[in-house]
Amino acid sequence: MSEPEGLAADEAALGRVIGSLAAGVIVLQDERIAYANARAARMLGRKPAALVGADPASLVPGDERQRPAETLAAIVAGRIEEDYSEYRLTLPDGRVRHLAVSSTRTDWAGRPAMLGVLHDISRQRAAMAALRGSEERYRTMIESLTEGVMIFDDQARLKGVNPAAERLLESTFDQLRRNTVSDWQPLDLNGAVLPADQIPIAVVLATGRPVRHALLGMPVADGIRWLDVNCEPVRDGSGTVTGGLLSMTDVTEAR
Repeated sequence: MSEPEGLAADEAALGRVIGSLAAGVIVLQDERIAYANARAARMLGRKPAALVGADPASLVPGDERQRPAETLAAIVAGRIEEDYSEYRLTLPDGRVRHLAVSSTRTDWAGRPAMLGVLHDISRQRAAMAALRGSEERYRTMIESLTEGVMIFDDQARLKGVNPAAERLLESTFDQLRRNTVSDWQPLDLNGAVLPADQIPIAVVLATGRPVRHALLGMPVADGIRWLDVNCEPVRDGSGTVTGGLLSMTDVTEAR
């Protein structure tokens, strides 16, 4: 096999590989699509032949139509080396698809062009939307509780409280979130200020273990409010403690 024949065979093999990739691949040049593999065509709801020569702006919503041309110009001119963009597309059959596009510079037919690699992130977007819906439901439940709830990060900084906690502590979230651990100064059963390292959230973050039914006194306008406090560690997917969830109930009358 001659060298030209070998190069042609290599190019044909490369073309078959690109054509069979799980990711979509497109090449933009002169503000037009110069190449699209079969996967990209399926993602865009069209046939490859229909995409070649098409203006990419015609594929995206009106408020985003300048983005492909602007990205192409910036990459070809060398102003940026790569770009990551996400698009929400409506396909010809009415389906909505979310695509992530990673773009870099390439050469096509001996001239500068932009190579875009497409990934379908529609499922991830749907999962995120479901998660946000779940979070909203849990937030509504927590806000309706008569039990006070406080959420801390891994540095014992207050990240959120429900209205019941604000009422029990007679302070707003904006006032409370400025506190460090040493600023809380709850009282123990003897009326002494509890050391900072014995405050429930500090114990949880230091040990990773929950604190149950700690009886603490908090100074309020008309005296001391006694609270039954529970604090649980919050962990990420790997088991690392990323914060704490503290709940409290007013037991002043019983006290």
